[in-house]
Amino acid sequence: MIVAGKIVSIAYQVRSEDGQVIDASSHEDPWVFTHGDGQMVKGVERALLGHEVGDKLDLVLAPEDAYGERDPDLTSYVSKTQFSQIDLLEPGTPVFTDVDDQRVLVTVKEVKEDKVLLDMNHPLAGQTLQFSVEVLSVREPSK
Repeated sequence: MIVAGKIVSIAYQVRSEDGQVIDASSHEDPWVFTHGDGQMVKGVERALLGHEVGDKLDLVLAPEDAYGERDPDLTSYVSKTQFSQIDLLEPGTPVFTDVDDQRVLVTVKEVKEDKVLLDMNHPLAGQTLQFSVEVLSVREPSK
C-alpha cells in the first residue's frame, strides 16, 4: 500500500484541458519516486495515498493541486548581453539561468531590442490538468 516513504513506480499520462497529451511515462519507462518527498505534483501524490499495485486513477487537477497558479512576479526582464546565443532567443525558448545560486529552467516570453522577458513559472502553471495513473510497484526504500 502507498504511504509516505515508499518507493512508488507509476505509468502516467498528463493531458491539457483540451485532451492534448503533454507528458507521459510507460510500463517500460515508469516514473519512480519516493511518496511524500514532493517529487510528484501534490494532487497526484495525495490521490495515490493508500492505493495498491494495479490500481488505476483518472484525476482532474486544478492548478493549485498541480503546478500552481501563474505568478506575475516570477517574470522579469534581463539584458540580452547575458545570453551567449542571442540569435537563438525567441518566445517559447527554454533557457537555464541562475537564481539564488540554483540553476533553473525558465521560458523566454518576449525578446526586445536590448532585453529579454523571462518567465520562471512552471510551463504548466495556471492550467487544469488531467492525469491518468497506473500503480506499477510499491516497495520499501533500499540503501
